[in-house]
Amino acid sequence: MTQFRLNGRSEIVGGPSKFDLMLALFDRPPERSIEFTVASKDNPGQTFTIGVNIVRVGRVFGGWEWIGRPSQYDPANWRWLYGEFRTDTRKGWIEEGSQLPLGTLVKK
Repeated sequence: MTQFRLNGRSEIVGGPSKFDLMLALFDRPPERSIEFTVASKDNPGQTFTIGVNIVRVGRVFGGWEWIGRPSQYDPANWRWLYGEFRTDTRKGWIEEGSQLPLGTLVKK
């Protein structure tokens, strides 16, 4: 299996439904992972799937912004994932960052 790494802001070409997003946030324990299909920047035309455990969600004009962590990760070496997407089109963007404040959502 080919390993993909996010390189800056990447395009989400397939996100979860509003119902799946709600379950990922409220149906605990255990954490429920949701999947985002992301376009590869290094190999145009290819996509890969990232599983995310959602930690925080907020409403933005026309969509949702969120903070989460990868569902498969090494506890000693991982980065927060954050992004924004629309549940009607299931498209948006995703980035990773080493330090994110959990008290607020990321604003770009």
